[in-house]
Amino acid sequence: TLYFFKQDDHDLIQKAAGWMLMEVRKRDIVREEAILLKHFKKMPRTMLQYAIEKFPEKERIKRARRRARWKKVRSKREPAVTQQR
Repeated sequence: TLYFFKQDDHDLIQKAAGWMLMEVRKRDIVREEAILLKHFKKMPRTMLQYAIEKFPEKERIKRARRRARWKKVRSKREPAVTQQR
């Protein structure tokens, strides 16, 4: 079901999916960690922020920076798309 939510552009759906991940953490930390490690690269920022909202501050900052670094490196690797007219 997370795949479906990752593709949705609506802000409220992303918040709901992040909240759902936060609730998963309350019951099974290992499973939530596995989901975040697997999907953080393509997870919308809003969803990630909600998912890690209750993490300890150092861990929250680490996760957010890791994703930002990955996005920055990825954008440098991708060739610029030019539009032909």
